[in-house]
Amino acid sequence: MCGIVGFFGKKNKKLLVQMLEAIEHRGRDERAIYVDQQTHMGMNRLAIVDMRRGLYPVRYKQYVLLYNGEIYNHLDLRNALKRRNIALPDGLDAYVILPLYDLYGAAAFSMLEGMFALSIYDTKRQVLILARDKSGEKPLYYIQTDDVFAFSSEMKALLPFVDRPKIRPHSLAQYMSKGYIYGHETLVKRIKKVLASEYLIYNKRYRVAKRDTYWNPPFVVSKSEKTNYRQHLRVLLERSVHARMLADVPVGCFISGGIDSALIAYFASQYSPNLRTYSVSFPGYARNDESLFARYAAKMLGTHHTEVLCTAESIRPFLDNLGSYIDEPVSDPAILPTLLLSKEARKSVKVVLTGEGADELFGGYTRYVRQMVIEYVRNRMTIFGPALLLARATAPHRFQQVYQTLEQRYCTQRIWTQAERRKLFTGQDAHDRQIYFPRVSDFLLRMQLSDYRGYLSEQLFMKADKSTMAYNLESRAPYVDTDIINFALNLSDSQKVKWLQGKYLLKQVASKYFPWWFVWRPKHGFSVPLRDWLSGELSEYARMSVEYINEYAPALHTKYYASIVDDHIARRADHADKIWNMLILGAWLQRRNITI
Repeated sequence: MCGIVGFFGKKNKKLLVQMLEAIEHRGRDERAIYVDQQTHMGMNRLAIVDMRRGLYPVRYKQYVLLYNGEIYNHLDLRNALKRRNIALPDGLDAYVILPLYDLYGAAAFSMLEGMFALSIYDTKRQVLILARDKSGEKPLYYIQTDDVFAFSSEMKALLPFVDRPKIRPHSLAQYMSKGYIYGHETLVKRIKKVLASEYLIYNKRYRVAKRDTYWNPPFVVSKSEKTNYRQHLRVLLERSVHARMLADVPVGCFISGGIDSALIAYFASQYSPNLRTYSVSFPGYARNDESLFARYAAKMLGTHHTEVLCTAESIRPFLDNLGSYIDEPVSDPAILPTLLLSKEARKSVKVVLTGEGADELFGGYTRYVRQMVIEYVRNRMTIFGPALLLARATAPHRFQQVYQTLEQRYCTQRIWTQAERRKLFTGQDAHDRQIYFPRVSDFLLRMQLSDYRGYLSEQLFMKADKSTMAYNLESRAPYVDTDIINFALNLSDSQKVKWLQGKYLLKQVASKYFPWWFVWRPKHGFSVPLRDWLSGELSEYARMSVEYINEYAPALHTKYYASIVDDHIARRADHADKIWNMLILGAWLQRRNITI
């Protein structure tokens, strides 16, 4: 894992070094630099595969490569290239990228099984190519001004190219609503993102940048019921985990106590008898604490297990320096235990496997089940009509969703409602509904793909990437293997959700290795006791968020927000998600010295 930066348009090696220092935490093993006239590219390397120094930048013909990621199928790709009489040096997984690009152009990126944010400079054509992996595990940002094009693994390294950074009102409204920003835009005007499965080509001579998509997940659902689906999924999971164990350094697992991470740990333990696992506990908060289940899974698998206590006191140091951990604001409280786990895990391993992606791909969220029930009622309005009319008359706010289309009513998460946002912020607003909805007839698949393209890639993976890389730790997500994505999204609805149970097929697979009470218990989720903390032991940080907003966000109505905080601290209402949303935003504004 690494961090990459670069810019074109001015000769300034000092600025390149400044950019690399801004993301130094992403790789402390080695620094690589490429400078050619007005072309500057650099990389901070976290060595995982092939520990030799001096391997970057990688060169092939007229191409120069700097990249962040791991290519798990590089041995297969090497053999394919060898059959075309292209011999490569042994070792580094990145060696396969440039010959593939030389042969196939942007289509080569779809052949890469792994996670990556890469930059290729074609010295002959004076063209830069940027690309991000299929599921968006790795971030990639860029900016184009009148005289400069620059890119980076993190947004903070691009801020020197922005004179007096300004906030995009529409993006701010989207962040307040969803907790993340989907699409090419970011909170900062002019700074943009390369999306998952995208590549960008920048022509240095003509100063033109064009984006395109090199891969899309399958949209056609197969309704066939195959008796070997469980066995096929087991094989796919085993292969994916085995591929992601590829490393010349120790590999561990984060386990939450749920089946997603437990299954990954099971397959990892088959290849690593001394596997290390890490989980977090919330002592005194049984509603949030799954450490008992994580402990049980670790004991059952025989791993070397470490349990990290997540308390108000243990996370206070992170809250005191919250702005330094935030690159682009993402409103996910799980960043706190993830930072704790990353700090502890880095003492003994350099890579961890995680369970991200299972809910999106296998239909695990309870909101999927809820929307399926609503859809069932909608399709049988003639039967339920009189009852619905009565319900609508007595409790209209509860049954309003039944009369809306899926696009109107479905939202991954809604932190500030549109009415609340209008009270807090008078700028350009954003709709509550999902930004991305594919045109497929199956409504469960539409929800899954919406979350896969938005919530997973732009919130969950960004939280995981930024919090693990803060401690020079690489995280890998076996569930987003291409074969698993193709398999999972083409399952019938009944294989995803059955008897009001999400992840039905995945749970059937897990039942082979874990007892029924562990597998079929109600979904818990990786939650944090934020409500209690922000109204009790950590209430000063709720107050601090008001100070941040007052000083750095004069465009927001501080009095209205202060009343929200007062109500929460007095326990008249639960506004924990709203306060966390503003605390993240305020800490980021203060750290970057940006004013709304």
